[in-house]
Amino acid sequence: MEYYIWLITICSFLCVCIVLARQYISRKTPVSKEFIQFQRNFLLIFVIANFSDWLQGPYLYIMYTSHGFTMKDISYLFISEFVSSAIFGTFVGYLSDRYGRKKSCMLYFLLSILSCSTKRSSSYMILIFGRILGGIASSILMTSFESWMISAHENMGFPTVWLNLTFKTASTLNSLTAIVAGFVSTLLAEQYTPIAVFDSAMTLQIAGGILIYFLWNENYGEITYILKPYCNNMLIYLGIVQCVFEAAVYIFVFSWAPILERQHVPDGISFTIFMLCIMIGTQFIHKNDNVEKLLAINIVFAAVCFFILSVYPHLVVYSFFEFSYGVYYPLQGIMRAKYIPSKHRGVISNIMRIGVNFIVIFALLQITDENMDYMYTWVGCMLFIAFIVQCFVIKKI
Repeated sequence: MEYYIWLITICSFLCVCIVLARQYISRKTPVSKEFIQFQRNFLLIFVIANFSDWLQGPYLYIMYTSHGFTMKDISYLFISEFVSSAIFGTFVGYLSDRYGRKKSCMLYFLLSILSCSTKRSSSYMILIFGRILGGIASSILMTSFESWMISAHENMGFPTVWLNLTFKTASTLNSLTAIVAGFVSTLLAEQYTPIAVFDSAMTLQIAGGILIYFLWNENYGEITYILKPYCNNMLIYLGIVQCVFEAAVYIFVFSWAPILERQHVPDGISFTIFMLCIMIGTQFIHKNDNVEKLLAINIVFAAVCFFILSVYPHLVVYSFFEFSYGVYYPLQGIMRAKYIPSKHRGVISNIMRIGVNFIVIFALLQITDENMDYMYTWVGCMLFIAFIVQCFVIKKI
């Protein structure tokens, strides 16, 4: 245990040092008061949305097992969420562009409230319905919030380079939110019951829906039934890289806990270290970086992590991959803002996520304790293919 405490201390110290250094450097990049207010309005809602989502994570499995469901039953519950996201995601993007991204984000809070309310039931079909609603909400969380922010940023005439500041801050706050949510959910479950965790998430979601109504202005995309003119090679390359890397993240999420538990590593310790590593990764991005080349290097680094994990699944190696995810998040966000047309951002962003869902569904159906080494090798090979695709992106710029 002392070893893990030292590891957390070192990661925390590095994180604080890097954040302070970045803050010192960012002072040399003056921003307007209007931008600061805009950023605060976005980040407040973003944090509430993600906090309510992170809050539920640690107790979903426990809640399902308390209803007497088997591991196979639970796996189908999670698969239903990804199938829902894959099927309804495209429609969500279209509706978001047509009727407004603000309304879409408000719909996220409504669907999340309904999804949380199903957790009180022990009926398998009602829980399946809740996961379907959760899949639709997940598509909105992953695309509409970002689409609203980028479009609002452009509409207010802020420099494109300032997007980097928002993406980095959002990623850092998301990691901090995850750590705090882990502690809060544990406290709620121990003081009351696991259901109290989902009731608290519902309270946050109600607050988020009210705040977004008053703080955000609406923005829209352009509606067309023919996206072919916008489906250029750059978007295809961008979509492939996103599908592979984010699928790798989900496979990582589903696999690390049982492996590290067998090594007697406490889940809370692992999770805290992972979030700190993500925070460190986000701070490595600078406004003058060549995001395309840096993303290619990061993909190779992530692939190497998975190849090592296939033969040596250790906490330190898992932590290095989480660092690479911290680097990836703002880089990919900047690239989406750069290459996806604003008027079709909702639709295209959700189309890009379809591949993620199908890769994850395939992995969930195949993954077992006995074949994790092969699964990690397969993910490493996919990431190497994503690196080759990213090289085509570099050649085109």
